[in-house]
Amino acid sequence: MAWVFQADDARLLAWAASLTAQWLAEPLTYTSKIDGKSRTAPKWALVTHMFNHQTHHRGQVTTLLSQMGVDFGGTDIPFMPEFERDARA
Repeated sequence: MAWVFQADDARLLAWAASLTAQWLAEPLTYTSKIDGKSRTAPKWALVTHMFNHQTHHRGQVTTLLSQMGVDFGGTDIPFMPEFERDARA
């Protein structure tokens, strides 16, 4: 099932690689869809939130897949394929 996320992962990796320290330090003002309030936060905090929230939703998806009997593979970083190659060496 790892292939499901590969395109999104590639897009996020390319975007993350383009970020600069200067851009991340800039403030961003936005209006929350949750409570309608305007807030300002440094972009680095919002990027961190995005990745943390993505992890939350991936956990939800893997729970649903598991409940359906789908083997979604390992999710622990040390057991991901690139580390497994190193472990066999």
